[in-house]
Amino acid sequence: MMISNKSLIRGVLGLLIAIWATMCSAESVSQDQIRQISEQVQGIKSDVLGIANSLIQLEERSIYPDESRVSVFVTFADGEDIPLGKVRVRIDGKEAVLHTYSPGELVALKRGGAQRVYTGNVSSGRHQLEVAVIDNDKAAGDDLNFEIFRFYKFMSPKVIEISLAGKTFGKYVVNFRE
Repeated sequence: MMISNKSLIRGVLGLLIAIWATMCSAESVSQDQIRQISEQVQGIKSDVLGIANSLIQLEERSIYPDESRVSVFVTFADGEDIPLGKVRVRIDGKEAVLHTYSPGELVALKRGGAQRVYTGNVSSGRHQLEVAVIDNDKAAGDDLNFEIFRFYKFMSPKVIEISLAGKTFGKYVVNFRE
């Protein structure tokens, strides 16, 4: 039976809080002892969060091994404010992801953030990445930009950045970086 990371964290934290509450209710416990127990509980909570993070990383490495992992990130060029609606990514003609952007994600991108839109497995060799950029004000199937990027996948993780900049001749400038 597989226990989720959130369930594990909740269970351990619940147990720690119960122990702390029991210890605090005893009349013979001094304020100094309560402070020490509180510090120990905080330390254990920190350890549990660290373990949960390690489990997530381990799970990702097992699902996407280095030999076949490819990750695609989207960024905005410095200071750009693009009314991005969706980004469609295809690898070798197969749909990888169609991501619809929330207002919060757009703010983060405008402030210089990078968003991972895809992580998956591809074999070593030559591949083609197709990216379609769709404005918020366009119809669902109306691709404003369609760009192609060819890359070679070696036996190590591959990271590709899709950087979006302002419009030129009615189309966004799309740059790719490996």
